[in-house]
Amino acid sequence: MAATQKRQFDESLISYFDEKVMAHADTTFRFAYAMTLNFDTAFKCMKDAFKITADHLEEVRRAPEGSELYLLIRECWKSCQKATEQKPRGNPTPVVDFFAKLDRLDRAALVVTDIVGLDPQDGAKALGFQEKEFREHLARGRRALLTSTLPV
Repeated sequence: MAATQKRQFDESLISYFDEKVMAHADTTFRFAYAMTLNFDTAFKCMKDAFKITADHLEEVRRAPEGSELYLLIRECWKSCQKATEQKPRGNPTPVVDFFAKLDRLDRAALVVTDIVGLDPQDGAKALGFQEKEFREHLARGRRALLTSTLPV
């Protein structure tokens, strides 16, 4: 079995990763948790997104300023879709119960827009939707939230 060779990064790439990419760790985890409703699975999805981003760091740094969050959410979404464990674990809260009952695509559109903070156009691209389809999911998710009995 051949040993894997560790990749070397220059100092500027390491600084870029720390300052621009890692700044989105909390937001990426919140997205992953909202999609999986499971801490362990959310952590795995987030870890996958950061690993893929790190593997393509030179390209990510050449992307337009501020696109790091979009790229992380895109990769995290891909990982969440492949995740096998997506059932709530532990003591459910009213918010977890609400998300568990919400259609997965409606939930994704709602979370990526209203929690992560991407605009609908970028949210649609990150999740691989047509913008019209994304806005329909977002509208359903917001309608469900507005008509829910969640305590405010």
